[in-house]
Amino acid sequence: MDEHDDRPIAVRRERRKSCGVRVKSEPDTLPEMKTPRRSNCKRKARFPEPGLSSGLTPMLRRTALMNTPSSHRRSSAPVPYQHSAPQPQPLRQVLDGRVERRQRRSALRTAIDKLDTKYQRTASSAKAKIDNLQKQLRARDQEIHELQNATIIVDTSRVWDLERQVDDLERELKQAQDQEQTVVLDWTMAARDSFEEHDEDEDMFGNETVAQLACSTPSRRARASFPTPPATSPMAFAPDTPATVSRFRHAPTVQRAPSHVGVQASMPDPELAARAEEVDSLKREVGKLTGTLDSYKTVVGRLNRRLLEDPSGENVSVSSLDTIEAQVNNILQTLSDRTAALTELKSNIATLGFPGQNASEMLTTLSAAFRSARLELEYLTPGEITLPLSCHGAEVLDLILDQLRALAHKVKESDEAVDEYHAIELSLRQQLDARVTAMDDLRNEITTKDNKIRDLDIGNDRLKGAVDKYIRDISELERLIERMESDANEANSTHLARQEMVKSLEVQLKETTQRATELQDELEVSQASHQKHLSAVNRRSGQALALRDARVAELRMEIDSVNASLRQAHERIKDLRVERDTAEAENDSLRGVVENMKAELQRVMRMSEDLTSEKGDDGPDIPGKMMSGKLARRSSGRKRRRYDSGLGFLDEDEVDV
Repeated sequence: MDEHDDRPIAVRRERRKSCGVRVKSEPDTLPEMKTPRRSNCKRKARFPEPGLSSGLTPMLRRTALMNTPSSHRRSSAPVPYQHSAPQPQPLRQVLDGRVERRQRRSALRTAIDKLDTKYQRTASSAKAKIDNLQKQLRARDQEIHELQNATIIVDTSRVWDLERQVDDLERELKQAQDQEQTVVLDWTMAARDSFEEHDEDEDMFGNETVAQLACSTPSRRARASFPTPPATSPMAFAPDTPATVSRFRHAPTVQRAPSHVGVQASMPDPELAARAEEVDSLKREVGKLTGTLDSYKTVVGRLNRRLLEDPSGENVSVSSLDTIEAQVNNILQTLSDRTAALTELKSNIATLGFPGQNASEMLTTLSAAFRSARLELEYLTPGEITLPLSCHGAEVLDLILDQLRALAHKVKESDEAVDEYHAIELSLRQQLDARVTAMDDLRNEITTKDNKIRDLDIGNDRLKGAVDKYIRDISELERLIERMESDANEANSTHLARQEMVKSLEVQLKETTQRATELQDELEVSQASHQKHLSAVNRRSGQALALRDARVAELRMEIDSVNASLRQAHERIKDLRVERDTAEAENDSLRGVVENMKAELQRVMRMSEDLTSEKGDDGPDIPGKMMSGKLARRSSGRKRRRYDSGLGFLDEDEVDV
């Protein structure tokens, strides 16, 4: 092996090929069947040929499946029969080498299929939820749109109906007002016969009647001829007769409320109501001013009486009267200011909320409340209070506020302690749940292991039947290799397409590209560390190589996931990270399961080998057929050579060889 080659062992080692069955030279005489042995030639380094990938590993590349010279590889096909005593088939080689690697590959493929299924299921469920939410949103929008249309239609029809009614009422009101203004009832025409013949001048008043109507009321005889309304009817709403017209010509008119004969409802006039309110307010203001003038007149009269009673009041000059008037005005101003201040003080005391008829009673109630609060504080607070009973209310209030602050601080500390206890309780409950879950998982795992042990015991009895399926397994393996090569070609083409898409999207998604660069740097660092520790890696076990290759595969999977996330939005980055962590955890668990299966299978193989060796030592040599032989004993002097498929799963002793 070339010491200067820094590539991994799986890359440098050549791929094993299956050779065809040898043709018998003579049909009667068969060569002796020998156990495959390791050749004495020195092991040579196997360099991969440039070209397409073979499908076994991502690093190994082959152009085609061709036969390897027999000097470098031993035959994997069974040797023809011989007339002499047959030799047993190397069963351990098949089970230890190819079967284990096939199981590893199938387990890895199963894990990848599970991850793909889980991802597809998650994506489909998310898509279904999004579709459901979109359907609900569209249904809500449709319902809102229908409600808006119905509301608009109802409101529009209602508004049109109301506007039509308002127009009708206004038109009827206007017609009624016009009729009231234009219609004049002539009560003189009512007492006459409709068929009476009269001249044109008979309906006119004479000079005497006109004079009586202008100067005074008509005579009793004339008034009796006119029908008048009863005395109980309101005069404001009586029909206009010639008498009422002359009577109320100079009287204040009373506005009649607008009404209609068809509506039978009174329609108040807002302007008339506003004017009536203004008149009432003016009357009240006039009353107030009148009262103020009366009080001023009373004061002036009282001062005049005092001045008249004073003997020296006759000599009082006009200037002294002006001075007295100024003093009186000052006194009145001061009195009004003090009265306003007293009123404000009383209102401020009343706003404190203490009962009382006046300010003194309110202050008494306030002092009593402070004293009772002081006594209640002594009862509630342990210890002696240095504040005397004769202290002011402000000191008592400060003391109460201090006590309240202390109590609030204690309550806050108690709440924090309770919250801490709740957090501890929640943590303990979570730990207990985790322990219970772990115990359940352990019980399930123990049950699974017991079932697996029973299955392995049953499989130990069926090991002899595995020899009959050897040829079929070889054909299946060849088909599997071809399928893996096609999958690898498809994966390479997909990878190239993804790389081209990454190059086109690097300008738009700098952050994601930076993440991909970091992952590539991590991969390069891991490869550099792998190259630096190549000598140590050659002496390590196949488990370390498998872990390292798995780490490289995980990094490549992460790079592929990042390349896939470039086709999506930025929101998918977080989901891919979570899925990557989940995949790593599942891979670790699957790796542990595979290692356990490997250990169990090795133990079973050792047991079966011991059993077969014991049976071979006890029984005599009996000639039989090809498949009737026992297992070949393993030589303890030299270790036999075991070949790898390129995945890098080798034991430590095999690497040393």
